[in-house]
Amino acid sequence: MRVANSIFAGLILLLMISLLYLTLQIPDPVNSNVIGAAYVPLLYIVVGIFLCVVVIITSILSRDTKVFSLDKKFYLYLLIIILYLGAINIVGYYISTGILIILLYWLLGIRKWWKLILIPAIYLMFIYVVFEQFISLPIP
Repeated sequence: MRVANSIFAGLILLLMISLLYLTLQIPDPVNSNVIGAAYVPLLYIVVGIFLCVVVIITSILSRDTKVFSLDKKFYLYLLIIILYLGAINIVGYYISTGILIILLYWLLGIRKWWKLILIPAIYLMFIYVVFEQFISLPIP
């Protein structure tokens, strides 16, 4: 488990460093009293880098000897997420997200029909109201 944690944290650390490079390319605001567009991404990136370093250090210092393995459900979930990302472009966000939530709930063992229908419906209505009505940001 130590090696897997170190490898994963190292890959995420590389991603964070590349995002840091891209974020530093964002121009500073004209008014120095205003927080720029890069502030929040920089904050998240610094926290992410710190957490990756902590995971790497604790993995190196750990005496854990468990063997890391992925079960078949991981690959099923990964396939579902990949299909979901492709389906967004084909059928749109709302339909594909509704199907995704229902499918994942079903795989997680939730079988009550009212939960399978009500939770995705409430979530999608919330996204519609916040993004399309309040912010006027169209969702594909």
